[in-house]
Amino acid sequence: MTGVLVRSTGVKRDLRLCKNYSYSSYNHFFFKSFLGVNGDTYDRYLIRMLEMGESLTLVNKTIKKLLYKQNYKNTDLVIKDLFLKKSQTQYSSMEDLINHFIQ
Repeated sequence: MTGVLVRSTGVKRDLRLCKNYSYSSYNHFFFKSFLGVNGDTYDRYLIRMLEMGESLTLVNKTIKKLLYKQNYKNTDLVIKDLFLKKSQTQYSSMEDLINHFIQ
């Protein structure tokens, strides 16, 4: 068992923090995992509330990393080229719109 149900009982097992089972980009970030004591609904509620605050911290860290690494002047030019140079008739059918994202 994993997740909030297990952590609410005080068992320190969070697959997001395990190096062997980590998925997505969790291994690139440091974040806290919270534990409960009694395993009841109130502990699960508190853990979820604390995790929401931790999620906001992760979002802020991610945005800072992206802003630090990204040169948005080049990105703006690419976006303008993609959308402004195309003719308006290209998106007259659903197939044309799908083909735009496939290419």
